[in-house]
Amino acid sequence: SPAGNGRGHRQRRSPTASPGRPPMARKLPPTWAKRVRRWREAALLNAYRGLCLILIGASPVIVKVLLGQPMRAAVVLGGVIALLYSRAKLGAIWESMPIPETVRDKLEEDWAWFSSLTARGPFWRAGVSLIKKCVDCQRMPVAVNALKVTNTKSTSAKLCWEPTVVSYLSDEAYRVELARCVPTGDLGKGTPCNETEWHQLDTVSNDMSAEVTTLEPGTVYACRVTAHNNKGESAPRTLKFVTPQPPSEGKGGRAPAYTWTQDVKEVAMRVLVPAGCKSADLSIAATATSLRMALKRKGEGGADLVICEGTLFKPIDPEEFAWQFVEPVAHDPREINGRVVELTLPKVDATLGAPHWPAVISALPGEDNGHKAVVALLREHPRIDTSLIKTEVPELGDSHLRELHDMMRGMPLGEDRGDSD
Repeated sequence: SPAGNGRGHRQRRSPTASPGRPPMARKLPPTWAKRVRRWREAALLNAYRGLCLILIGASPVIVKVLLGQPMRAAVVLGGVIALLYSRAKLGAIWESMPIPETVRDKLEEDWAWFSSLTARGPFWRAGVSLIKKCVDCQRMPVAVNALKVTNTKSTSAKLCWEPTVVSYLSDEAYRVELARCVPTGDLGKGTPCNETEWHQLDTVSNDMSAEVTTLEPGTVYACRVTAHNNKGESAPRTLKFVTPQPPSEGKGGRAPAYTWTQDVKEVAMRVLVPAGCKSADLSIAATATSLRMALKRKGEGGADLVICEGTLFKPIDPEEFAWQFVEPVAHDPREINGRVVELTLPKVDATLGAPHWPAVISALPGEDNGHKAVVALLREHPRIDTSLIKTEVPELGDSHLRELHDMMRGMPLGEDRGDSD
């Protein structure tokens, strides 16, 4: 062994120094043309295998689409039979495709491997179970989401909801039921409404909406939507809503504590107070966006008894706000045994947008804006159906018609033309 390491080792000999053996040829790196050819073959092979994986992953959707209708299934069956009868032509097409030999050999090896596994059984059984799942792809439905009522009229309403997706291959139908709610006590914020008998609508829709007609004005209703298919049905989703009242002769409505009328300039409220009530017994405050009216020291523990309180539907002019005691109306039985306070709410933006209010109070005081609070609001301060109010067009006098005529003819306005036309 050489000195210094104490270990024996074999000295490396050069190829030219080996007696009786020809020198080893040095391996040259592949050229760029060979590298590009290998990269191209690998890209084609990986693209084919990736396409196969995508088809296998999307096979439930493909089978669902192809076998979803009898006509599609018949067309697919005819195509399969035609392919089986034209195997020789397909083989010729396969041979004529510009695919490198190495890639072709790899693909044939993959097909042979898949065929051998299919012949043994596992892939065949997996394919059969996959087809069964795709043909019977229903899943147990789940309760719908975001049930809401839109476009509410005095005699009709539209229900909308969003489905809870369990499987995109599962189809559900929706059963819509309706019931009228009856209050269990006096009208108030905490008074519950119990449903009476549920009635199923005539149409069971596959859409995400349903139109409800033949409703009664100013009534509390409960609706519930249930998703169902051949696997069963989901838990029902229930929602309560209140239909608006038809407008009165004064284009207003009737609430449990007051009646109101309106025109394009102001809103007039008639509030019933106990007999013998005086101005000193009332606490009335109005701002640009809110209104509060209460009886002093008539509530529990000596607190004020609130008659009406909440956010106004639209802003008013608080400086022009006024109230006074008025004589009761003979045809209203509620005003016979008490006194009536009339509140005048001048509108600020009477000429902008819709001039008529659907309700005086649009929100109750507090931060609770849930569904129960909305139902309580609509019961204490019912809305009216403003679509039933006929817009009055003011009649034009002779001077207005003459100015309009001059403006259409392009003549200057305000000139005295005498009697000549």
